[in-house]
This record gives sequence, C-alpha cells and structure tokens, in this order.
Amino acid sequence: YNTTNSYVSMSGTSMAAPSANGSIGLIRSYLRKGFYPTGARRLSDSLGFISGALLRSMIIVSCDPNVGSYVVPSDYIGWGRFDLDSVLYFSTPTVERRKLLLFDDTVGLATGQYRDYQFQITDATVPLRAVAGWTDTAAAAGATRALINDLNIRMIASNGDSFKGNIYSGGQSVRNPTARYDSLNPYEVFRINAPNTGQW
Repeated sequence: YNTTNSYVSMSGTSMAAPSANGSIGLIRSYLRKGFYPTGARRLSDSLGFISGALLRSMIIVSCDPNVGSYVVPSDYIGWGRFDLDSVLYFSTPTVERRKLLLFDDTVGLATGQYRDYQFQITDATVPLRAVAGWTDTAAAAGATRALINDLNIRMIASNGDSFKGNIYSGGQSVRNPTARYDSLNPYEVFRINAPNTGQW
C-alpha cells in the first residue's frame, strides 16, 4: 500500500491470525516479566513455564462480546473481540476493579479424578469471566469426534447456583442448566454478567 505515515484497514482471517499471534505473545510477555499476580513487574513472580492451554484460556477470557448485533458464542465472531486490557491486570496508574486469577495445572488428571478451586467475588458489577482449557492428545485421522480427554467443568456460585462450561443463552452462562456438558471442545467458557458476591 506504499504508506509509511498512516494506517490501512484490512480484514479477514489473514489479518486475524497475526493479530491473535501478537496478542498471545503480549500475554506470554506479561507472565514472563512477573506482572502476575500483583499487577506490578516483579522478576521473582516470573512464570518459568507457561502452557499453551493457559495462553489459549487467557485470550478467550479477554474477549469482549460487543461486536455488532452478534451474540456469543457465535459462528461469526467466536467468543468475541480480543481485549487484552480486560485480562491483563496492572496496579498502576490506577487500581483496577477487575482482577486476574490463574491456575495452571501442568500435571493433569487421571480418569475419575477432579480438582476443586475456590475464589472470592467482591464486586457484583464486574462480569465474571472464566475459562478452563486443556491441551488434548490428537484424535485418529478422520475421527468424527476429535476430543479424547473430555473434562466437565462446573462452577458453583456463593448462593448454590451452578453453571456448566459453554452452556450459554443471551450471551452469558445459563444458571442451573439442564443441558449436558460440552463434549466437543478442549475448553469450557463461563460468563456471568452480575455474579453473586462471596465464595465460589
């Protein structure tokens, strides 16, 4: 386009792929430079190993669903538009209301095992967004069902309501769903726009 002093608008998957790659590189740099969990750079907090599942989960949880009239999850916009500022917590210049909490299990689970994690919600006006992602082994060539290791994730609110990953309606997780767990994807996504305060 022969321009060095202006921006050029481009779209399509050939532009989305480098944008996604660069965004994931910025997330990895944030973790390697020790910004998590305090929001300030501390080399002692640098993560030595950062799994692909963690990076994938963070990029999905960063997504804002405000893309035109689309409702997430969508065949057109997926989980939404990347917004790294909404997932990378920084303590300056002002203290942010939204915080980041990571669990990166590099050991994994055997069949029949489970893990419980607990966290605290202190502000019901900030949407709760969570992703549980994992790296799956390859399925056989031409398999009709590609997921080998199917993890079922359930989130329980402080009032006892429960949510299942990827079970959405109207752009957010369905409260106390009767639908079966997702068995197609190596990640399960949650969004609750007005979460109950207390321990989840």
